[in-house]
Amino acid sequence: MALCSIEFDAGVNEFEKAGLTPLPSERVKPFRVAESPVHMECVVERVLPLGALGGAGNLVVCRIVLMHINEQVLSDTGRIDPQKLT
Repeated sequence: MALCSIEFDAGVNEFEKAGLTPLPSERVKPFRVAESPVHMECVVERVLPLGALGGAGNLVVCRIVLMHINEQVLSDTGRIDPQKLT
């Protein structure tokens, strides 16, 4: 995960650097991570700055437009089982 947070130069393929597989999304432009059992395709609604000093970040508020869930992580009742996400 730490490798995925590095700010690379433009043109660097972050999927290759992290050893992950890009998977085309259905409703948004960015790729999904094929190795992840749960994908959320989102549209950014707002970006709220949390400060101006070094280390301050942003709160990104999104609207989920499509969710993909690998059935192998579901419980018998059809809910995501956190124990199966590891």
